[in-house]
Amino acid sequence: MGQLVDRCKGGADREEPQPRTPSTPPASTLQPVNPPRNNTSAAAPPPSSAPQVPQGWETRTDPSGRVYYLNHNTKTTHWELPANVSASSTGGLPAGWEQRSDPKNGRTYYVNHTDQSTHWELPGSHAPPPPPPGRGQPEFRQTSSLLSAGHHQDSNPLSLLQNGRYVRAHPAFDRGPSANSGQDWIQVGGLREAHGHPNINTEAGQFEYTIMSSLPPPLGTWSRMKDGQGHVWMAHKDDLEAVNRFSQISVQQISQMPFKDKRLWFDQQMLRIRTPTSGATEIKLRRENLTEDSWNRVSALNVSQMRSDWTFAFTGESKSGDDAGGITREWFEIMTGAVFNEGVGLFKFTESHNLAYQINDFSGDLNGQQHLVWLKFTGRMMGKALFDGHPLKAHLAPTLYKHMLQVPIKLEDLKGIENERYNSMVWMKDNPVNDVFFETFSATQTCEAMGITNEIELKPGGKEIDVTDENKLEYMDLYLKWRVYGSRKDQIKAFLGGFWEVVPVELLQVFDWQQLELVMCGMPKIDVTDWTANTVYNGEFHAGHKVIKMFWQVVEELEQEDRAKLLQFVTSSSVVPVDGFAGLQAGQGEPCRFTIEPVVYTGKMKGKAYTNQLPKAHTCFNKFDLPLYPNKEVLASSLSIALYTEAIGFTMEE
Repeated sequence: MGQLVDRCKGGADREEPQPRTPSTPPASTLQPVNPPRNNTSAAAPPPSSAPQVPQGWETRTDPSGRVYYLNHNTKTTHWELPANVSASSTGGLPAGWEQRSDPKNGRTYYVNHTDQSTHWELPGSHAPPPPPPGRGQPEFRQTSSLLSAGHHQDSNPLSLLQNGRYVRAHPAFDRGPSANSGQDWIQVGGLREAHGHPNINTEAGQFEYTIMSSLPPPLGTWSRMKDGQGHVWMAHKDDLEAVNRFSQISVQQISQMPFKDKRLWFDQQMLRIRTPTSGATEIKLRRENLTEDSWNRVSALNVSQMRSDWTFAFTGESKSGDDAGGITREWFEIMTGAVFNEGVGLFKFTESHNLAYQINDFSGDLNGQQHLVWLKFTGRMMGKALFDGHPLKAHLAPTLYKHMLQVPIKLEDLKGIENERYNSMVWMKDNPVNDVFFETFSATQTCEAMGITNEIELKPGGKEIDVTDENKLEYMDLYLKWRVYGSRKDQIKAFLGGFWEVVPVELLQVFDWQQLELVMCGMPKIDVTDWTANTVYNGEFHAGHKVIKMFWQVVEELEQEDRAKLLQFVTSSSVVPVDGFAGLQAGQGEPCRFTIEPVVYTGKMKGKAYTNQLPKAHTCFNKFDLPLYPNKEVLASSLSIALYTEAIGFTMEE
């Protein structure tokens, strides 16, 4: 893979490097028992000569082509099909059903994977279902089995994450030399709090004490629990809290909860789909060849490895084992700066301000065919940063966040991408355009750096179709879809494909786009003193006005999240410029400070309370229309409603 070239530094005349197939990661050596877990890549189809396997077994092929057998009932793998396993036990089960045996008494029961139910008999029987696995000895689950991409939330195993039935736990009892060691995911059914402390005068107590001493700090994050057989487990308190809070709540309900609760739920889901491993995925890089090495290493990782722990090392500087997080943060910062460098041409600043990036329509002309693989790499990198909780400095355009959430686009989404066209469409929507608006069903793309101008037809024969009062709404719809998505469709698909490989879109959708920006980029530290010192007041407003004093009192009382949301509400971004609020800019890049303008309060008195009236924002001008509220309570209530319902009033500035 070639280096990213900054074309603003004279790189435009260099010969274009050709895309190279990413180097294949070394195949893991498959062990006869328990091969690497959570490999989310599709299993190769078994050869036609492979013997028929019984219900609950599966034939797979390792990377070298050797056939092995997976027993889902016991979670074991085998090179050979055991002689005592009869293939005659296969067949006779409906699609999605599996036959299992109760480990306590050997009684056969059936699992319906479609609706996550269990039955003593096949469909048609009225026998009572057995208790779900996990009552008594907790049932162990592979993390990868909890997520099934490409299905709707209401029917896939993602519900296991949503209802929080699993917690992280370390076994604090001896399970024998052949048992898996380290952290497991176990069902909470059958667990109860184990009071007291281990008795170190017994062998079991000494074993438990050894496990407790080896737990990741702080020790207070773990709870001592017992299962139905009296075995002690050290369960993570955060997971137990999540079970209590979210066990019966749907994703839709979680999306209506306060941001802090959404964030807690989301962080839990990232932990639940994390690949359990005894060691981290090692990323070895040469600093002098950083971008190419990073692309080759990250592009070669499968989804399971993308969701594992990473350690970084620069050749000659450090060992990966010495990476306590500093090298990882440095890598994200360096690579973010490389791919978002405007001179490279993958991304460019939005028109509204130079603090947010959009994908460059001409990324392919500037970088050749390799632009799509670099955009997928960028999506993977940003997904990994979100997955691991590393905030990035690169803020994206609102439209890109909405694409990440699969939120439908609106006319307002054109703002910031093409401000002049947006203003024109707002006008033409409410005014006659015949003999005034001389446009056809076509659009123009221009790349000044390469002297390229392309004319695009929005529909077949669009160059010859004039925009009229009769067809202007169709024109506006086609232009919006082309400008926000169609003009960079392949690039958006590549970026989102990489991002969603790491963080499933179903888990992102509890957030709105403003909250997603805060989760990905971190909570800004907003200094209210600096904000007030760099605010302009219009009309009768001044720093000592009663309503202005009430407004800043409300802002002082807001949490950082709500302050950021207010800043987004008025400026379309939660980013504070490097030089503070004095550095705010208007839509065309000129200096434009935060401005508050009075408007008439038209609310009414109902009973003993005033009705709410929502403020409005003019994001192109950083202007906030603040009604002359009668008291602080109605001001705070109206502001809260505006911030949490996205009730932004986009208006034209005369």
